[in-house]
Amino acid sequence: MSPQRPEDLQRLIDESGGGWTAGHTTVSELSPEEQKLRLGAELIPPDEVEAAAAPQRHVRAATAAYPTSFDWRDVGGKNFITPVRDQKTCGSCVAFGSLAAVEGTYQVQKNDPNSGIDLSEAQMFYCYAAGEGQNCAKGWSTGKAFPYLKDKGVTTEEYFPYTPGDQACSPKQGWEKHLNFAKDTRTSTTPSEMKEWIATRGPVTARFNVYEDFYLYESGVYHHVTGEKKGGHCVCIVGYHDDTDAKNQYWIVKNSWGPGWAKEKGFFRIGYGECGIDAQMWLVNGVSTG
Repeated sequence: MSPQRPEDLQRLIDESGGGWTAGHTTVSELSPEEQKLRLGAELIPPDEVEAAAAPQRHVRAATAAYPTSFDWRDVGGKNFITPVRDQKTCGSCVAFGSLAAVEGTYQVQKNDPNSGIDLSEAQMFYCYAAGEGQNCAKGWSTGKAFPYLKDKGVTTEEYFPYTPGDQACSPKQGWEKHLNFAKDTRTSTTPSEMKEWIATRGPVTARFNVYEDFYLYESGVYHHVTGEKKGGHCVCIVGYHDDTDAKNQYWIVKNSWGPGWAKEKGFFRIGYGECGIDAQMWLVNGVSTG
C-alpha cells in the first residue's frame, strides 16, 4: 500500500532522490473504485516496461535532427493543444488520449491553435468500444482504438456530447456529415522517432502503468516510488525535455482528469522510460475533415 498521507509519501520521494511533490488532489480523494474508473487502458507487460526503462534508449545521437526540448503548448508563443478534458468516472481514457492527439495534430496541420476542433469521445467509446463489448468498467485497448480513427472517423462533440457512465450509441442527426479521420496511423517503439515526430508533426498517444503513488501526484517530474499497480492509463504526449541533461529528462503529458487536477493545469511530467510510458506510442499522420 502507498502511504495515504502526502507527507509520508513525500518523505519516501525525497529519500529516493526527489523530483516531484505529493499532495491531495481531485483524484486522490476518490474511493479506490472511483480511482480505478479514472484509468481504462490495458496494462503494459513487464518485459516491455523493463525494456522501456533502459537508459541507453534515450542516448541522443550526434546526428539527431530534432530539438533537445519541445512543447506544443508554446511554439512561438502559440498553444496548439486543445483544452484538457475530464473522463470522470468512466474508464474511457483511450478515447480521450487518442482524440487529444488527433485534435492537436489537426491544429498543427492547419497552423491554427484556435481552430475550435472538439471531437466526440462519446462516439469513440460508447459506439466503437461498446461495439467490441467494452464499457466503463472494462476500459479499452489503445491498439484496437486507433484503426477506427482511420477507417470510421469521429464526429464532433456537438453531435455526441460526452457524459460519464455507459451511454447508448446515439449521436444527433446529421453526425455523419461531420466526421474527422486520421489519414494514416502508425506506432513507434523508438524514442528518437517519437521525439522527431512530436517536434515536427504533432502530439502522440501513449499509455503507462499507474501505481498508487501517482494518485497523489501534485507537481514535478513523476517517478514511481511505492504502492501497488492499479491499472493502465492512456494519455497524450505533447512534448519532451531535456535531452542534454540526464537528470532532468521527461515527457510532457496531457491527462484526462480535468484542468483542476494537480497543480500543472491538468498536465503532468513523467521521467523517460517510467512505468512503460515510452514502450510504445501511437502516431497520427495527418487529419482530414468532412
